[in-house]
Amino acid sequence: MLKFLFVLFLIFLVLVLLTGFSVVRGIKRALFSTPSNKKTSRKSTNQQQQNRQEGKSNKQNKVFTSEIGEYVDYEEIIDKDKTD
Repeated sequence: MLKFLFVLFLIFLVLVLLTGFSVVRGIKRALFSTPSNKKTSRKSTNQQQQNRQEGKSNKQNKVFTSEIGEYVDYEEIIDKDKTD
């Protein structure tokens, strides 16, 4: 029983350490990022903006027929056998 608790404690300790290192790495990256990382992020931002602009132009080029959205007259058909 003691070995089982010890193994569980070690697994928990490893998970806590990995989480701590991940948080420290994220803070380090946010505070001390290199200029080369900033350039690549600018490039990806520019690409995202270009993709958005292309998407907007595609939306503006859609052509709809004149029938879409028109109201149509209809008649309700009543089945005489089911009117009990």
